[in-house]
Amino acid sequence: MVFWVVVGFGGLIAVSGFLLLFPFFGTNIWQMQIAQMVHGILALTMMAAMLAHIYIGTVGMEGAFDAMGKGSVDLKWAKEHHDLWVAQEEARTGKVAAE
Repeated sequence: MVFWVVVGFGGLIAVSGFLLLFPFFGTNIWQMQIAQMVHGILALTMMAAMLAHIYIGTVGMEGAFDAMGKGSVDLKWAKEHHDLWVAQEEARTGKVAAE
C-alpha cells in the first residue's frame, strides 16, 4: 500500500508542482490556487504515510525491528503475520514447523 501511495501521490505531486513551476502556462489564478492546495495536501498525506510506515516497521509491531536487524523471525511471529508463507514453506520442504 505504501508503494502505491508513493507512486500515485508522487505522480500527482509532480504534475501539480509542474503547474506551480510554470505559472500561467495553461492555467489561470483559480487553477493555480487549486494546484497549490492539491500539492500541499498530497505532500502532507504522503509524509504521514511514510511516518506511519516507519513507525509500524520499527517500534509499532513487536518483533519487526529485530526481524530487520537479524533477517529472520521466530515461527510464532511468522505464523501470526505471514501464515500463507509459512504454509508454502512447509509444503515446499515437506516439514511441518513445530511451535
